[in-house]
Amino acid sequence: MEIAIGHIKNGDTFMIHVLGRTLIYEVDQSLTVKPEDLSALKIDPVQDYCTLVTCTPYGVNPHRLLVRGHRIFKEKENSEAINKSTRQYPVLHLILITGGTILFIIFALVYFRHRRRQLKMKVY
Repeated sequence: MEIAIGHIKNGDTFMIHVLGRTLIYEVDQSLTVKPEDLSALKIDPVQDYCTLVTCTPYGVNPHRLLVRGHRIFKEKENSEAINKSTRQYPVLHLILITGGTILFIIFALVYFRHRRRQLKMKVY
């Protein structure tokens, strides 16, 4: 999902869905830095931070916009409602990916076998 992080302001929240869990962060800092400046990305062992990164200004991109949020814990009801509304079906995804890969391999084998036969016919 694409978001315009340049429009996010302090106090806004964003969610990240990871391994069936929904993590909620509240924005507490926005910085514009040079690409080589990594000082704002240092790990804090006490806080759970998430930093969103994008290039800025749009079209020129000489700097990076860093929007940092600290993790917040909402009520259990809200968290469960969010998880239910964004539930994913990993088994279905796995089946589709596996099926697509198998079909690709079958088509590739048929294509190369057909092509090899055509080349053999042209040689003789």
